[in-house]
This record gives sequence, structure tokens and C-alpha cells, in this order.
Amino acid sequence: LASQRRQLESTITAMQSDLDEAVNELKNSEERSKKATADASRVVEQLREEQERSAQIERARKALEQQVKEVQSRFDDAGNSSVKDGKRLISKLEQHVRK
Repeated sequence: LASQRRQLESTITAMQSDLDEAVNELKNSEERSKKATADASRVVEQLREEQERSAQIERARKALEQQVKEVQSRFDDAGNSSVKDGKRLISKLEQHVRK
């Protein structure tokens, strides 16, 4: 009976040790899970910020492209106007010289 008792106590001690080890592994796994969740949340937030920054840059790029088109159009108009004005002036001068 004493032998069986010692054997059962030994078995209980081994089982308690296994249980303690399993509890520690569970705690470690929970900590790793919390850290991974926090890291994932941080990465998601960084991605959202980068997407917003990218969208802002794209809007700015489109606005600048539009400004370039407008300036080019005004430049072309000014150039055409200058050519017309120059031709008119030459025509007037030619008429003046003929008189």
C-alpha cells in the first residue's frame, strides 16, 4: 500500500510538473499572440497612413498637371497673340512704307 501511495504521489508530482509546463507554454503563447496582434495593428495603421499619404500625393500631382496644362495653354495663347500682333505691325509698317 505504501509503495502504491509513493507511486501515485510520484505520478501526481509528474502530472503537476507537466501541468505547470503546459500553463507556462500557454502563457508564453498568449504573450506572443498579444505581441503579434499589436504588431499587426501597428502595421495596419502604418499602411492606412501610407495609403492616405499616397492619395494626397496623387491629388497634388493631378492638380500640378492641371496647372501645367493651364500655363501651357496661356503660353500658347500668348505666343499666338504675339505672332498675330507682330504680323499686324509688319503689315502696318509695310503699308506705311508704301505710302
